[in-house]
Amino acid sequence: MPQLQALPERPVTSLELTEENAKIIAKFYLQKPYENVTMEFLESKKFEEFLKEFMVNQETPLRVLKFELADLKILQDPLKSRTSLLQVRRIYLDVSDTNQLAPIFQLLNSYSLKKVILRIVPDFDIDGIEFLENWKRSGLLILALKFENISLRNLESINKLLYYWSTFSHIDIFYNSFEYNPCKFFDVPFEKLSENSIRIELSPRNRLAPSLVKLKLSNETSLKVLGNPLVMGNVLKYFKVFDIQNLRKTCNGIRSCVDHLKPDPQIEGYTIDMRVYSDSYANIELPGYRNSKSIPYKRGEISKVSRLSENNKKREIL
Repeated sequence: MPQLQALPERPVTSLELTEENAKIIAKFYLQKPYENVTMEFLESKKFEEFLKEFMVNQETPLRVLKFELADLKILQDPLKSRTSLLQVRRIYLDVSDTNQLAPIFQLLNSYSLKKVILRIVPDFDIDGIEFLENWKRSGLLILALKFENISLRNLESINKLLYYWSTFSHIDIFYNSFEYNPCKFFDVPFEKLSENSIRIELSPRNRLAPSLVKLKLSNETSLKVLGNPLVMGNVLKYFKVFDIQNLRKTCNGIRSCVDHLKPDPQIEGYTIDMRVYSDSYANIELPGYRNSKSIPYKRGEISKVSRLSENNKKREIL
């Protein structure tokens, strides 16, 4: 096609497709010497023919594919025309229906893709993203979700993604405004990237947040595995006292298994500060720099602190 022939004879490394003033704009980024070429299409049919021709002939892996058009089927049909899966490192999609994602990703090379950026409409449905758990075959994905106005329903959907630890290394959440503050919603540690964005790392510590474990452990098989002393013994080697406490709160089966194994809580120091006219404190020191925690006891709980002082056993706090 004339438009395709107009591109310089160098590999295209990135492609951005947007719509502006009733025109479809295609911006191509080329390999060294670096430059970009912009094309405009007034007729959608001509654009679709061009995109199909481009996808069929694209052999170089793309660093970025940014698709900001309303209908994902415009992208799906050209991808189907290829003889091999498209290799792309980072993909950016506007999503009005998350159920449209699976047909697109089935046409992408799962080994190449490292980051997925989705600009989401208000009715974000987690069901449309679940396929990624089995689709990604090598390494972990970075998932970035962009919202204009993030709602409580959106946050509840994202919360379900937090136990997809075998698929995502971390999840970035961007929003211009909110109905419910994301910083007050999640019960796992997160990093505040900016005033309107946070990052949640799907680490082993985060996986054991009580609400997530209860959600995941509704599966009977998971309960049997984590209730196995051999498996649990290997897990507990990496946990300290407060991680063990969180783990014991998940269910009776796991609590019994932990109590049977009696793991070392790795407490380096344990002191009790008892005062007559003010609250008392139990101070626990763990290995590591400034790794300690103080537990306050109100005056009515002094007898409880006294019993702990008399027993003075590490595992008493478990």
